[in-house]
Amino acid sequence: MRHAHLICLALFLVFVRRVQSSEQISVIAVVLACERSSHLKRTLRSLAKATVQSPALPVYVSVDEHPKSYRAVRAATLERNVKQVWQHIPSADYPAQTTRHRIARHYHFALSQAFDSRENANVSHVLVLEDDLLFAPDFLAYMLAAARHLTRADKNAIVCASGWNDNGRHETDMRSARLTTSFPGLGWMLPRALWTDYLRPNWPGAPNSTSTSIVGIGWDFWLRVAFEAHGWACITPAVPRVFHFGATGSNVAAQETEQLFASSPLADLPAGSVDWDATLSNVADKQSTAEQVQERLVKGHHVKSFEDAKRHSATAPVMPYLRESFAHFIAEPLKLWPTPRGHFHHTLLVQVAPQKDLLLYDARRAAKHFTLPTKILDTGAFRLHRAGRNASCEQECRALGLRCSTSSLEFANSCESLSQVMPDGCQGGCAYETGNDLPARVDDEAPLQTAGMCLIAETGATKDGRLDCKGTHEWTTRSCACVEAFGRELKDELKDEL
Repeated sequence: MRHAHLICLALFLVFVRRVQSSEQISVIAVVLACERSSHLKRTLRSLAKATVQSPALPVYVSVDEHPKSYRAVRAATLERNVKQVWQHIPSADYPAQTTRHRIARHYHFALSQAFDSRENANVSHVLVLEDDLLFAPDFLAYMLAAARHLTRADKNAIVCASGWNDNGRHETDMRSARLTTSFPGLGWMLPRALWTDYLRPNWPGAPNSTSTSIVGIGWDFWLRVAFEAHGWACITPAVPRVFHFGATGSNVAAQETEQLFASSPLADLPAGSVDWDATLSNVADKQSTAEQVQERLVKGHHVKSFEDAKRHSATAPVMPYLRESFAHFIAEPLKLWPTPRGHFHHTLLVQVAPQKDLLLYDARRAAKHFTLPTKILDTGAFRLHRAGRNASCEQECRALGLRCSTSSLEFANSCESLSQVMPDGCQGGCAYETGNDLPARVDDEAPLQTAGMCLIAETGATKDGRLDCKGTHEWTTRSCACVEAFGRELKDELKDEL
């Protein structure tokens, strides 16, 4: 056994040297922290174990301003694997408006230090970590292999790699990886090109940013919208290489953590067990992934339930869903997040049994990227209209002799659609938010953190999860989908299948 372990270790060291030298990749890790010193210690020591075969990987800790931040600074200073500690002290002339704004500013500061400082002028990639993560033994091997596929930030590029998978399950193959067009976060890596070409000049709420908006909903939600708008993708492992152990946080409730994060597996394969270089060379091809998904949509066995999917052992099952029914009919029984995450252009591969996966697809949004076997009501049957400020879609459509369709309203619920309807083209940016008046644009003069932004609904406002035709807000202008007064919401066959 010891001989086999030494062989794995030798192969891993050869792999690390090959990636870091021949590909001219220079990776550093940045751990963002605030006041949770015990969490930070646990994270840094887990990272030290994961990087023991590659001590040259520089690790930096960025500590945000807080009355108790000195605890995190002291904890980081005492860890041997930390090269330097940065302290974020925001300008008094630019106070944070919300907790999420403060966090977004800290991320901007940390990324600026990582890429723009003279010391790090040759850094090609940055691993962005938080102070409540644990790491799989092969976390670094996976990330270094992914780095060489992250070089661009143009439209439809693969721009990040993450150690997280929102839909990871114990039964899934630990040696495989996938592409997602939904930003996963939680232990992720980005190339310099993404920072210089997009994030640095556009980061909302950051000093000198070209974006006029202030982050009111979190930097990660903002980045998810950017992923959708640019067609970007991220490499993600089928089974997570990071584990989120933080019970509380600015964006995480304790109950949500217990139910979702705690149930997520952490891969335990030793470093060197997977040839990530070969594996990711096959994965990091968006066109090939799209073709594989399209083939399964056409040739797969179409099922109406999870039990039906389990019974067809010799086929590749596929099943449609509607966004408004995802939480109840998909997420609850499979113990997934209540909104679709980790999808590839709104198709989602989930594990329903050992050695059995099911391809789910959004019956509306996936149609933009794939030819779907299940047809929805002709998208030309509705018209998008801009309502007046503080007016409902029900009022707007009725004034036109039409009616508001909650089903068709889903097509208005994207940054692309809002940009077509709003006079300024959503130049203030787009973000996910909640409210019964969405999708909508917030007035420039609104006393809100989202003033000037176009807002997309991540969840429905009604009891059955649908978007609301009746909702209004004194500071928003809605985008509405109006149909003929007696038009049907969905084709009968889709209703039956869902």
